[in-house]
Amino acid sequence: QRRVHGASPAEGFEGFVWAFLQDCIFPRCLLSACDAIFCGRFIELIHRTPLQINLLMLFNSIFTFVPNWLACVTECEAQRVGRFLAIVINMLLNWRLSATAYEKDCLNHPGFLDNPNKATTTVSYSTYKAVHSKLHGKLTRAMAKGLSSPELSERRNTLLVLERLKEVFPLHRKFSVYLSRYLDPLKEDSGLKALAERYGSILAAKKYHPELELEDERFDREERLKKEALLLKKSKDEKKGDVKEEARKMESDDKKGLLKRDKADDSKIKPTDRKDRYKEKEREKSSSSSKYPSDRRRKEGMKEKMERGSSGREEDKESREKRKLESEPEGDLKKLKPFSPVVGL
Repeated sequence: QRRVHGASPAEGFEGFVWAFLQDCIFPRCLLSACDAIFCGRFIELIHRTPLQINLLMLFNSIFTFVPNWLACVTECEAQRVGRFLAIVINMLLNWRLSATAYEKDCLNHPGFLDNPNKATTTVSYSTYKAVHSKLHGKLTRAMAKGLSSPELSERRNTLLVLERLKEVFPLHRKFSVYLSRYLDPLKEDSGLKALAERYGSILAAKKYHPELELEDERFDREERLKKEALLLKKSKDEKKGDVKEEARKMESDDKKGLLKRDKADDSKIKPTDRKDRYKEKEREKSSSSSKYPSDRRRKEGMKEKMERGSSGREEDKESREKRKLESEPEGDLKKLKPFSPVVGL
């Protein structure tokens, strides 16, 4: 009761489930075989009572937490845990094998709602089969983890629990093959050889449900396709985001004037290349200096003055020669003798 009331609102029903299993089911389940059976029947009683409890989350928590108990219990207590799990798994298996039983017991049950926070429709039979397949796979991985534990007691307890579940678990041949891989190393251990060989013979003689295997393979394929589609969509979104970010960065660089030419590494340039580049830069500077308007006007003015000066000297020379020619006849006339009239006329 302390754990339930002390759970934070953020934990919600998960905190309640943890407190329920830790304080109610686990201590009672370990007392005796009858108490273990009582705990399993108590879970069935909770289902028959129309309480606002998400039973699918409760079953998921059982398959998640209960295998962890095997690390801290004795051999007899492990067998009692196996009895409790067998009752819960058998209840789920009956609903999986019969659609009529599921519709009768679970279709309109408040513990099988799609959304526990709202009064919506209950989980359909096809959805429940997919959920059961996931729970079966989770329990298989948990048992494989216990078989590969470094602790000898946990490996032994896991084998004892699996013997108690031989009628209802595993249901698929592929899960039996998966568990058999972890049995082979245990057969070499002198303390676990008898248990490992005995459970290996149980798996070899076990009868499976081929229709469940086909359905679970289809569910796994659909789940895998969904994951691939989500990964593909995520990668496309990331690529679009990278392209947009790159375009935005280039635009900002253009605005700031940060885009420049790539410069060659100076360590790779020879000394002669440096001299040539220096000369080219000097020529560019000298050519660029004439581009300024003041220098251009000054040069044009000097050119005009030179042309004006040369033309003025030519004009002075021509005028002197002309004046000289004009003055020469008058000088010749002054040298002539004055005209004397003819005598006698």
